[in-house]
Amino acid sequence: MAGLLSIIAKHTSSEDAAFEYLAEHRLLARRHDCPGCYPPSNMSFIRRSDITDGWTWRCSVRGCRKKLSIRHGSFFSQSKLRFSTWIKLLYLWTSEIPILLGGPGTVVQIDESLMRHNRKV
Repeated sequence: MAGLLSIIAKHTSSEDAAFEYLAEHRLLARRHDCPGCYPPSNMSFIRRSDITDGWTWRCSVRGCRKKLSIRHGSFFSQSKLRFSTWIKLLYLWTSEIPILLGGPGTVVQIDESLMRHNRKV
């Protein structure tokens, strides 16, 4: 257990380390094609200090320069949580460790969900 916690600590020490871990496990893309170009061109991975993730995809075609979040097209696309927080949550969710949520006088209910939609005819 202590060994696993040290691995989690290593991969959540920075957002760059968390990104590398998630990309290594194919939860984030290491390559993206620009959706605004035809034929699609490869997007560059650039550093940005003005956003939480610290990185973004940018089209390398001079006339386009479209930007996409590094979360685009992934499980994390609608989330505002940091990647390091996601790794910690995923670890806790899959472990057998009981988790205390809320606090005194606070009730937290977590249920399984079933999402369905009617088939389009």
